[in-house]
Amino acid sequence: MGWVWRAGRGWSPATAQRTLTFIAQRLRDSDTRDLAWWTIPAWIPRRPRFVLSVAANLLVIMLIVGLPVALFGGLAVGLVAGLAWLASAIVLVLMSPSGRGRAP
Repeated sequence: MGWVWRAGRGWSPATAQRTLTFIAQRLRDSDTRDLAWWTIPAWIPRRPRFVLSVAANLLVIMLIVGLPVALFGGLAVGLVAGLAWLASAIVLVLMSPSGRGRAP
């Protein structure tokens, strides 16, 4: 069975209007009528985007590196290993030749 719209679910008209107005303003500011989905992350200011990226990477790295190490070496060792991997990832991003972690 396909998707069925039901009243009272989803976004309110006010939220839809705010969101579509925001998108329209961004497109107007870019002097385009084409919505390139891959440019949408650039709409978020750099600092919040960086903080969110670091938090997401911390979670992923802690799960991929820290959890297995913690299972075999203990919780403290797993935490240190995960944080070491995160620190090395941040250093690599900041030292990247594309302008210290900035998008090209």
